[in-house]
Amino acid sequence: MNEMLTLVGQLRSDFGTSSARALRRQGKVPGVIYKKGITPIHVCTLEKEVAKLYRKPFFSSTVIQLQVDDQRFKVLPKAVQLHPVTEFINHIDFILVEQNGGIQKVKVPISFEGKDKSLGISVVVI
Repeated sequence: MNEMLTLVGQLRSDFGTSSARALRRQGKVPGVIYKKGITPIHVCTLEKEVAKLYRKPFFSSTVIQLQVDDQRFKVLPKAVQLHPVTEFINHIDFILVEQNGGIQKVKVPISFEGKDKSLGISVVVI
């Protein structure tokens, strides 16, 4: 995949439950861009556009170019909240990615199933 995915959004000035509901009625998704050391940036995007990208298998591991008014942000989707019945996207959190930002370490737990049945795992790994 050579092309960077793009989303168009707007800055939000109103926060809270009532303003988020109003955005959702307009077909928009409230979201926040986070980065250590900066104030969170509150944005909103069109739900149809986010849903198109969200359905792709590589969505959560792909850097997205988010065009907000006259600024461009390279972001990585962090968390997507769905409505429990309709699966409408209620909210999305992004992490701001910088070129010289360094590497973020993540701990991934690994659990083995059926390890008592596998000689390779019981002898070599454990």
